[in-house]
Amino acid sequence: ADAMRQALQTWQEDMRDEGITDAFREGGWSADYPTRSLQAWKEIVEKFRPYVFRKPGEKIRPPDDFISQTGLPNRKHESKK
Repeated sequence: ADAMRQALQTWQEDMRDEGITDAFREGGWSADYPTRSLQAWKEIVEKFRPYVFRKPGEKIRPPDDFISQTGLPNRKHESKK
């Protein structure tokens, strides 16, 4: 159980996720959630459509900027190191 809690804490730090905060417990999602416009989400969905709905066994990479959208380094830059 301790290893699982530590793994979750490490993941939350990597993702900059605050977890369940007192503010969340008091009022739920903040007024500015979600953080992107509907148009921005639609663009993301369209970028992923070929990846998500590919044929079984078909190899398609997710969009290159997928990781960078989470706040983590871009995968392209990581692979060049």
